[in-house]
Amino acid sequence: HTPTTHMASRVLDLLKAKANPLRAVIVAKNHPKTLMCEVMKTKFVRTKYGGIEKTRTRLMVHDAKDEGRIGDEVLIKHSRPYSARKRHILHEIVRPFPPSAFLDAHPEYNITRAERKGKKNVAGDHVYKSIDTEQTTKATHKEPSPQPQQ
Repeated sequence: HTPTTHMASRVLDLLKAKANPLRAVIVAKNHPKTLMCEVMKTKFVRTKYGGIEKTRTRLMVHDAKDEGRIGDEVLIKHSRPYSARKRHILHEIVRPFPPSAFLDAHPEYNITRAERKGKKNVAGDHVYKSIDTEQTTKATHKEPSPQPQQ
């Protein structure tokens, strides 16, 4: 190969790699139309004993319709830059996260972080600190009564 044909083949390989969608899992959704996805990559390590090395990469993804939810398995594609770190776009949702479907069907179980902070003694959570901490500690931590001497 001459240097120009070798360079052209490398450019074509890069373009093909960008066209192929990546499989990822949504791990965070902190801003509107932005997802944080985690891509798992595996490769064979050519050491004395061999083995498989797994690496994970976190990518910011643009979600135009704002339809992705945490835990969904998605396909993402490389695209034009939307911001300094956001260079991928949501292609399709492969498998929605099962608890998300349950929360859609039963919205009474969907409690936000702010609501949880405002409530005291929520079932399943620990006792939140209140103003009179001595009363809560006495109510929750009873000291054993002394045994009578015989």
